[in-house]
Amino acid sequence: MIATLREMGTPIQEIKSYLDGRSPHTFIRLFERQKEELEETLQNLEQIRQMMKNKIAITRHALEVDFQKISLEQQAEGQLVLSQPMKSWEEQEYLPILTEYLNLCNNEKLFRGHSNGTMVKWEAFLDCNYTDCTYFFYTQVPHELSHLSTHRRTAGTYVVAYHKGDYDTITEAYERLTLFIRQNGLLIQPYSYEDNLLDEITSPDCRDFLTKISIPIAD
Repeated sequence: MIATLREMGTPIQEIKSYLDGRSPHTFIRLFERQKEELEETLQNLEQIRQMMKNKIAITRHALEVDFQKISLEQQAEGQLVLSQPMKSWEEQEYLPILTEYLNLCNNEKLFRGHSNGTMVKWEAFLDCNYTDCTYFFYTQVPHELSHLSTHRRTAGTYVVAYHKGDYDTITEAYERLTLFIRQNGLLIQPYSYEDNLLDEITSPDCRDFLTKISIPIAD
């Protein structure tokens, strides 16, 4: 038992205090507390394991894609936790929103290795107006959270393109998407999802960043 307590990181002084006043009741209290701490640790480790598993899968996928190709893809439903909306990437606007959002995600332990990204609501996408839009940061979560406002990313067919390079040049990918949508007579919903596949965590050069853009097709 003493070895178990030491292995769990119980301070020596706490173990000594227990031994000096040990009884069945103090034994139960000690082990119940240690059991709760162990369960919390295991839960945190499982979240870390899941995050690593998801991030490995995303990175492997990024290395295999043909980033010059535009395709139609079936995507599953997802639940997204959104930031407050913003209308531009001016630092004075997006930085407070991003800081608040990252604090929320950290406090709620939402980072599980799923793609973090940006949802863009377009006002005039097919008119090639790529500036008149509303942005939201998002993180995918495994299920709807009752205490947080979530957005349901619907299952269905999406038109998908990839942008390789710095985010400042992502309009190039949207121009290709616009042409593809028009040529194929597709009806789209007025928003897109931008998933960061390769970013500053995996690549030192922004020219190697890879963003997946998915636009849902309207029924």
